[in-house]
Amino acid sequence: MIRRALVGAALLALMGSPSFAGGYSGVDDVNMRQSGVTAVTGTFSATGQSASFIPNAGRPFNISITGTFVGTVELDRFLNGAWQPVTVGVNGTTIQLEQWSATASDQWTEPQAYVSYRLNATAYTSGTITYALSQ
Repeated sequence: MIRRALVGAALLALMGSPSFAGGYSGVDDVNMRQSGVTAVTGTFSATGQSASFIPNAGRPFNISITGTFVGTVELDRFLNGAWQPVTVGVNGTTIQLEQWSATASDQWTEPQAYVSYRLNATAYTSGTITYALSQ
């Protein structure tokens, strides 16, 4: 047992801590491993939509909106055969969630498998909106 610990410590000293694409380092936790999902990145300089992104079900995915811009970006979900903004119903009223008019970093979790998401620049006045969807 002691020998294994010494060998492990020696290997870490020689090789350094493992690092993962998501910015995590040296942690072997199921929620921090690489997801295998290709990130969707790009920019908006007009209204329009990003490519679709299909996260692994049950795990949070990251939404990043950066840049200097005047505009609005929303998170859309492909549901019932159509792209729709992410909403929630409260007391008979539909409230839109996940909409940004400034830089933001957020997470969302999809419980169902094979559900597509995209970013939608619904309003644009000026600047460059840089975005990323990743897991």
